[in-house]
Amino acid sequence: MRPAEHLRAGILLVLIAEYSGGIRVGRLRFFRRGFVCREVNCRWGGWSAWSSCNHPCGNAGVEARSRGISRKSKCDGKSCSGPSQDSRPCNRGCPHGGTAQNGYCSDCPRGFYGTCCEHACEKIAACEWLECSSATDHHCKRCQSDHGGVKKAYRLASRDGHRNRVCEQLCSWRSDSRFCYPGTCPDLSKNCHCTEGFSSTNCLTIDTKPTIMYCLVTVEHGTEKVDISCDEATNTAIYTNILASKLKVDLRSAFKGPTTRRRYYINDFKVGITESKLNHRLERGGQTVSDKAVDCSGGSSRSNPNVGSASCNKEVSLQNTPLRHGDRIHFTALAKNGGYVKINNADTGNVDPTKYYTGQTVTHSALLVIDLVKPVHCSVASTCNDNMLDRGQAITKSASLSVLWAGWSDALAGIKLYEIEIYRMKVYQHKLAHHGEKALVLKEMDPSENTFSISLVDPGVYAVLLTVEDNAGNHQVARRFLIFDNTSSISTYTEDDKQLRVTSAAENTSYSWLTSLQDTSNGGEKVDVAWHGHYANELQESQGFLLGVADHSAPIDSDYEETTGQPPNTVSRQAIPNVNAIVKYELASAVDHRGGRSLTAPGSWVDVAAFQRETATVDVPRADGDSVRVWVRATDVMGNTKTDSVLVHVDSSPPVIQDVWLSRHGRTQLAVHHSTELFDLK
Repeated sequence: MRPAEHLRAGILLVLIAEYSGGIRVGRLRFFRRGFVCREVNCRWGGWSAWSSCNHPCGNAGVEARSRGISRKSKCDGKSCSGPSQDSRPCNRGCPHGGTAQNGYCSDCPRGFYGTCCEHACEKIAACEWLECSSATDHHCKRCQSDHGGVKKAYRLASRDGHRNRVCEQLCSWRSDSRFCYPGTCPDLSKNCHCTEGFSSTNCLTIDTKPTIMYCLVTVEHGTEKVDISCDEATNTAIYTNILASKLKVDLRSAFKGPTTRRRYYINDFKVGITESKLNHRLERGGQTVSDKAVDCSGGSSRSNPNVGSASCNKEVSLQNTPLRHGDRIHFTALAKNGGYVKINNADTGNVDPTKYYTGQTVTHSALLVIDLVKPVHCSVASTCNDNMLDRGQAITKSASLSVLWAGWSDALAGIKLYEIEIYRMKVYQHKLAHHGEKALVLKEMDPSENTFSISLVDPGVYAVLLTVEDNAGNHQVARRFLIFDNTSSISTYTEDDKQLRVTSAAENTSYSWLTSLQDTSNGGEKVDVAWHGHYANELQESQGFLLGVADHSAPIDSDYEETTGQPPNTVSRQAIPNVNAIVKYELASAVDHRGGRSLTAPGSWVDVAAFQRETATVDVPRADGDSVRVWVRATDVMGNTKTDSVLVHVDSSPPVIQDVWLSRHGRTQLAVHHSTELFDLK
């Protein structure tokens, strides 16, 4: 619009307003006198804060607020619409329950009191139904986990004179309580008393160990066996020389649980043997070669304990690990107890997860040591002066026999015992032996003993055996022999074939005249003497005193037996050279010229070298008219002697008288003074 047009419009509006009383243009109003009024609408101010509720609770509480006009209307502006006052319900109802009344609450719920049931009763631990009407009269109507009858976890009790002021915890199924089994709990959980042998909060610890009633391990090889007892808790070493190829186990253990009365919440209870086994560990040279176990549990476990007793008989092969000298097998028998208890949970109506008892373990052990080496004497192992078996004099007339020994040892198992055996030997198959003979002495002696004495009765050849046994069953035997004879003597025999003769004498003179001579230089014939069977010790000959000794039924190591040796030093297994129990002959001779009347036994003797021939040849210087006496002395093994002699006369001259005969009593012969022997006329 052009400026001129604006001007014309304005003049027109003025004229209209002057003659019509006013005109409105938009929010402006033009008046006749030229006044212009701007239209303003009424406006409310903001609401005030709500007033306090006129009742704290119940069903009549009201709160109010107000507002004022913040701007009045002008120039025909719109007036404010709506109220200047406002109200609304408040504190209606009961915040913790109860029945809303006009300005208060009745029938407050459990645990609250006050006009509006606004105050909580003072808490009572574990109370499920708490009541009070003031700050001081709170009490419990029912504790938690009360399922009626005996099925309750708490009991109501008074405190400080106020009834039902405490919920006391009873033994129960609850996890925060104690089920106390096996045990007695007459009332409160704090008064739980576990049955003897059980302890801890819920009696879940078994304090009593199970019992190993019987434990025997038998190691075998063929018909050989050795029993190892592991009944005791101590580790006792057993030694053996058996190279076992298998072992047998006989293990019995027991644990008897209590018979405590079950409380109503005990669903199931069982205790007993939960594990049983025998460990066997092979040690060689300080190193473990094998370590195995024989399971004797028989399916028992803590969930399935063997109630009462458990037994086990099993056999195990040892052939995979052949045994050697010095091996050590450690046996450990083990039994463990335990079990479980199941609790009915009255709160859930289910059975709680199984609870397990902490048990005890008992072990018994034994040690088996393989020893294949016999006991040894120091004189064999090295050098020493100890006598392995001293029986005293090998040849004796004393009936008192004392046996001594010393210097024995066994490096591994140790010496278990000494055994002394004394036998009077007899002849078997041309040898002395004691097979099948009853021992005169058979006596076991402690390792600390080293002497034994006995009085012998009958003459004879005795064998003294010392058996040294170690703790593994190895034996070493030493044997010694002795001859005891305090009664026998040497006899002589005069039978024609057993006479003592000078066999070089003339047979036709009954061996009484020697016809040969010998000068002082031993020129000439010797004198021959024979005495076959003339001497004998009948007792010793008949009982074979001097025979050799047969092998022992169980061969004896040569180091431990006298296999060789002769009297007087010893008596060994060797036969003693003899003839008719005579062990030595000695010979002596003498000559006189008086018919032998002056001859006496000489003071010196000459041993007969080949004495068993019972002959001797000696030089005897002699001349015609001499008489020669020859003495022979026999000695037996005891030292007994017997002497006999023979006298012969010497005449080498030829006969002078020939064919002179006389007759006497019708018998033709030469007889002078009734004698046919001229020598007797001297």
